[in-house]
Amino acid sequence: MKIGPETVLINKLTEADYKRYIAPARMEVIKAIQSLQWPPGTKGFYFHPKSRTKTIGGKKVGGNGVAPIKKPFIDSLKSVLWVDEFSLSTSEDIVTNIKVIKKFGTSKTLIYGTIESLNRTKGEILYKDRSGKSVKALLDPDFESELTDKELEGKLVSMRTAKPGDLDVCKKIEDQLFVVEWETGNISSSHRALNKMSLLLLKGHIIGGILVVPNRRMYSYLTDRIGNYEELKPYFDLWRSIGIGRGYLEVIAIEHDGLSDEAPIIEKGRDGRAAK
Repeated sequence: MKIGPETVLINKLTEADYKRYIAPARMEVIKAIQSLQWPPGTKGFYFHPKSRTKTIGGKKVGGNGVAPIKKPFIDSLKSVLWVDEFSLSTSEDIVTNIKVIKKFGTSKTLIYGTIESLNRTKGEILYKDRSGKSVKALLDPDFESELTDKELEGKLVSMRTAKPGDLDVCKKIEDQLFVVEWETGNISSSHRALNKMSLLLLKGHIIGGILVVPNRRMYSYLTDRIGNYEELKPYFDLWRSIGIGRGYLEVIAIEHDGLSDEAPIIEKGRDGRAAK
């Protein structure tokens, strides 16, 4: 697999910290990309020339699946002690919805408690859990509820939360976390991936992150509307302007090595837009 361009959006690290935390992990990412092969056993990555997407009857057809390209990349990093589907437990849940209930329930996606107070200015909520312990949580200033803030005080409620999703792959370097997001979704998921890493950098949960994304030439042989470097590029100044005090953020574009009649079309998944 070919690489380029490589665009650093944020580098707020000393040279010593870059060499210590970023350079070794980044080199492993580069090697994992360059090691990708299609068909398996080929010295390079090739698409079948007839697999290019085209428009028929107003609909895009053709293209190759993306998940089978991501898996060997992730597996390569796991072989050098990276962790996939990494859930960042230090990333705070933010309460986005509050609903009054009659009794405590059980759920992995909800918090239950009796509201003591809400502070929209600080973005905080104080509640008592089922053991009577006072707990503080982050509150979305635009959270939804059928009652006013004052009416919620003393009420037993369920609280739905939201936070950045799991990271594709992550590596702990001493006491720091370095993450990589690999683009297999549409262009909006590329934006979400960069936003997620920017937020985690802003909060100091990670020291660096890389988004790996196809360039326009590779895009034309993949599932319709896959994220791609050229569509992201006009927004780079937005991420560059984020006031991050310490950290590193980069976008690496990738491209197939060429076309080959010997290359099978890569099977598509069945979720989201993959079947298209």
